[in-house]
Amino acid sequence: MEQERLLNSDAFAGFIDETLRQQAIAFAEKLIDSEIRVKRHQLYSIPSAIQAGGLKEIQELVKKQAEKDNRNTEFWKAIQAHIAQNTPDGRTGLFHIVRIFLSENGFLPSEDAVQNPSEKKQLQRKNKEIVNQVIDQVLQVYFEHFGCHYFFRIQKGKTS
Repeated sequence: MEQERLLNSDAFAGFIDETLRQQAIAFAEKLIDSEIRVKRHQLYSIPSAIQAGGLKEIQELVKKQAEKDNRNTEFWKAIQAHIAQNTPDGRTGLFHIVRIFLSENGFLPSEDAVQNPSEKKQLQRKNKEIVNQVIDQVLQVYFEHFGCHYFFRIQKGKTS
């Protein structure tokens, strides 16, 4: 993948401005509708973790928080599932969202055309690496959209 070509493309700008925002809002709505809540200070740790180490750091934070037995556990487990490669429903996770964008815009080689099992496995690993690199690029923006909408809706619910 030509990372510079991707990052400078109109498609990528649209993906960040529209698709990521819409998906982050949908995820926030899903948590709110499921009555999954978290304290504001807990949510503030997400941007710090992303700035410190991107995807790997947020995965570590989420794992540690999800293992704790407190009233925030359900929230952290939902975040953990959402950023995982294999989400329970297989379609709404961040990995899947980015993968679909890359595939539809020609930035990810198709695995379907490869017949040789070892070559296919190698391509799958390469594609996973590409998706994770792009996630590192968009993670901060995604969770800014998520956090803003989540707080907005929680505050709106308190005043309604």
